[in-house]
Amino acid sequence: MGSGVRIGLTTVYRSLQRLADEGTIHSVQTMDRQTAYRLCSQTAHHHLVCTQCGAALEIADGELDRLVEREAAARGYSAIAHSVEIFGLCAKCSASRGED
Repeated sequence: MGSGVRIGLTTVYRSLQRLADEGTIHSVQTMDRQTAYRLCSQTAHHHLVCTQCGAALEIADGELDRLVEREAAARGYSAIAHSVEIFGLCAKCSASRGED
């Protein structure tokens, strides 16, 4: 075993939550309702997530962003933030399964 410092799992999750609260990382829900953490460069953003290998790509979509802002404002919400997760197979996993 290595000589590294051992820390508890609770400390790890508390640290991840602190980073998410600061906006350094984003917490997202996976399709199976697990929490995942991703390093993101944008505040309002979307992800394409591969359901097989877990690879994620950050995408920007101004049209969807405007829709979210408009719908939230129409219902009296302000200080809007959002994240959208789009699940499917990445090109590499699709190719390995023989899908087009």
